[in-house]
Amino acid sequence: FSDTIKLNIEQDEETASTVWDAAVLLTTHVMKLPNEQFIGKNILELGSGCGLPGIVAWLLGANVWLTDLPEIINVTLRNADRARLLVSHLGHPSVNSSRAPELHVCAYRWGDDVRALCRSPLQSFDMVLGSDIVYDLDGLAPLAATLRHVLIP
Repeated sequence: FSDTIKLNIEQDEETASTVWDAAVLLTTHVMKLPNEQFIGKNILELGSGCGLPGIVAWLLGANVWLTDLPEIINVTLRNADRARLLVSHLGHPSVNSSRAPELHVCAYRWGDDVRALCRSPLQSFDMVLGSDIVYDLDGLAPLAATLRHVLIP
């Protein structure tokens, strides 16, 4: 970023509502990549939890879909709302045109029809983000099914 933006990310004591070290490392990596990798791209974050990596990708100019389970998505939504509110006061840091990138939040279970993602016409994405998302082997098959459907070949 050319300017510093301070965003307070809400957490709670639930596992999925904590900013874990892996999310911080992924966010740091995202911030080191050239902005061209984000501007105008469509990015899906799976297992967003607090949404930190996806929100940063949005601040870098990507259209981002933050997703998590229905029982988790409220903390993701609140953090996205905080980011939108902050940007509404400061202006979006990556916008040089009249069209700001979009930040979507929706409940999604891996393996479900990808067309259900926020009722998006997109069926594939330029990039998929995820950090500390597999902690149960039963989640691997649905995750693999989702990745097969959402990544651009």
